[in-house]
Amino acid sequence: MKFHTIALLLLLPLLTTPISSTMGCLDNERASLLNFKSFLTDPSTRLSSWQGLNCCNWTGIQLYVGDNQNLTIDLNSMFAKPWPHLQRVSISSTNVIGPIPNLIWNISTLVEFSFSNCGIQGPIPPSLFNLSNLEFLDLSFNLLEGHIPFSISNVKGLRYLALLQNNLEGPIPKSICEISSLAYLHMGININGTIPDCMDQLSSLQVLYVSDNNLDGILLSFLSLVWNSNPVVVGLGSSGLTVIIDKHPFPSEFQPKMLDMRSCNLGGGIPNFISILTQLAFLDLANNSLTGTIPSWLFKLPKLAFLDLSYNELQGVLPPTIQLQSFYVPTTLHLASNKLQGPIPLLPETIEIVDLSANNFTGVIPPQIGERLQNVRFLSFSGNKLTGPLPHSFCTPGNVVLQNLDFSDNLGNCKSLVSLNLGANNLRGSIPNELMWCKNLSSLQLNDNMLDGLFPKSIQNLERLEYLNLGKNSFEGTIPNFIGELPNVRILVLASNCFDGLIPKEINNLQKLQVLDLSNNKLLGPIPEGLGNLKMLKNRPKDGVLLGYMISFMYSGVQLEMVIKGTLRRYDAVFSYTSGIDLSNNSLTGEIPPEIGQLQGEIPSSIGNMRGLESLDLSFNSFTGEIPASLTSSLDYLSILNLSYNNLSGRIPTGMHFDTLKGDGDGDGSPFIGNALLCGAPLEKTCNETGPIGSGGGVDDIEVGAEREDLPFYLALILGYVFGFWALFGVLVLMKNGWFWKSYWRMVDMMALRIFHYLCNSM
Repeated sequence: MKFHTIALLLLLPLLTTPISSTMGCLDNERASLLNFKSFLTDPSTRLSSWQGLNCCNWTGIQLYVGDNQNLTIDLNSMFAKPWPHLQRVSISSTNVIGPIPNLIWNISTLVEFSFSNCGIQGPIPPSLFNLSNLEFLDLSFNLLEGHIPFSISNVKGLRYLALLQNNLEGPIPKSICEISSLAYLHMGININGTIPDCMDQLSSLQVLYVSDNNLDGILLSFLSLVWNSNPVVVGLGSSGLTVIIDKHPFPSEFQPKMLDMRSCNLGGGIPNFISILTQLAFLDLANNSLTGTIPSWLFKLPKLAFLDLSYNELQGVLPPTIQLQSFYVPTTLHLASNKLQGPIPLLPETIEIVDLSANNFTGVIPPQIGERLQNVRFLSFSGNKLTGPLPHSFCTPGNVVLQNLDFSDNLGNCKSLVSLNLGANNLRGSIPNELMWCKNLSSLQLNDNMLDGLFPKSIQNLERLEYLNLGKNSFEGTIPNFIGELPNVRILVLASNCFDGLIPKEINNLQKLQVLDLSNNKLLGPIPEGLGNLKMLKNRPKDGVLLGYMISFMYSGVQLEMVIKGTLRRYDAVFSYTSGIDLSNNSLTGEIPPEIGQLQGEIPSSIGNMRGLESLDLSFNSFTGEIPASLTSSLDYLSILNLSYNNLSGRIPTGMHFDTLKGDGDGDGSPFIGNALLCGAPLEKTCNETGPIGSGGGVDDIEVGAEREDLPFYLALILGYVFGFWALFGVLVLMKNGWFWKSYWRMVDMMALRIFHYLCNSM
């Protein structure tokens, strides 16, 4: 589910009025209730009051038994007998056995049917829409399958229909346009096909939400969709539809409170009709290729509280002061990934979420910004061109709610901080020691700056740290041994700095590590033995959990850059199955340790135990020895291998999957070039089938001689061929003289013996 959708789902109930009704209780209803109770499992005794004659005093007489995960309900038993006067049923957030039975028609008087979040499976039975008195139907957050029955039009009095978050397929049936009373329609995250062109006939519609679907086609007129109904909520975001905004004036009666039109291929500038929406509180126009400047009237809308214009092509300068109002969802300003420039504006005191990242903002951060933003939880200015000092006003004792911050200086009071992003700015200097007090910090991104000094000692106290990125700075010195005392680290990026010395063996203690990038430093010595203790690489996780945090409906994500097949790729979302090792461009020496892939015991057959490894880059070092043949076994997820420019020798191992890693499939041998003593496909050098020759062996005699550039060796071979050539023709001339044969073969044997001794001594 999209994070914007979460905010909308929380808001929708507050903008609508639930339908109510009254009901009585007769003898036959009391009998039906007691029969129904007999089929329930009620360990929490929610229905303990169901006894005696006056069933109107029973708790849950209107069958409101929801919000109880311990309650198990058998629907077949529940609807086995008639309920002649029951009008309202709610079993939401319980455990339901079986699909919705066709016997649902036994409750012919039903007005409200609320079965959300019950785990109901199977199709929606057409008989459900034989309940002609039904006004409220909520089947959200289940596992329903199949199409929405065409017979839905039978329920002429239906006012509320919610089918979001199921496994339904197919289009919205056109017959829905016959339900003139329909006021609330929510079908998010469900359907495909097209939206009926008759939707404008639903003149009572107040909530239209079809966001996050797989619809297709073009909505040729947004105005016609809302002309007759003037809905309060319009949700078309990420529906798959391309929406055309009419150039005609919109009626003044159209005053929505929520407008979700993200990813609707709008193009052009911000639509002008929005300027008259005086009741608008929630506006999402993200990812629409919008261009031009942000009009000044947008920040003057009197009720606006949530504004998302991210991932567009907007330019220009923001006004000096921005005002946003309080609302049911966190007050939000999301302008990330545009081309905005100029100084950071003064933000409203009510704001809780601010994301101005990936723009061209310049200048200093307003020094009073921390004092004003006492309610902010998520704050990101990363990826801009900010300069100057970091404000000391952040993390004052009064701010106890801040959870995500993309820059900091005075961090001592930020005890609730879980994500700190300083990445991609022009920050200089060292990391403040106050960082050590951020005990809850899980994500620390300081990459792509000009920070210097030794590895920050304050990081030693961050035991909850999962993601550490110090890449592309000017840190120097050795990597400290205490790096192994951070037990929760999953991603460790120290690339492109000036770290020297050995890779500390304590790095083997990071049992959860799945990405290690130490490339482009000045590291020396061998790879620590036991690196195979990276257990997250042994078995590839299947859950695919997204790394990062949800903070007030905003994703405080893990962003990562890795060199994949020679190309630098950026990941804006990292999952638990993402893995890789990059130690390239250092001065490492020694053999590739057998523990890469072997957690215990002897190499080499178990090297394939590191089944989750996706990327292995050991290029531009000084490794020696042969490539372990066991690299070819069981590494089904390995897609990137780079061993180029080392001192490896011997035959390149082969294997069904291993062969596909060579040169990105084009056979150019690029993962192995720069190793003079390697042979075999995909390199052009052939190997001697009889065994290795020289150091690491396997290369044909002539090729070994060429690689060694051994001049005497060349001379011996040339003389041998010359001697043999002339000897042969000399025989033809002197063959008549029998005495020649004995002298000839004696000389040939002596020459061959000398060449043999020379070859043996030169190996």
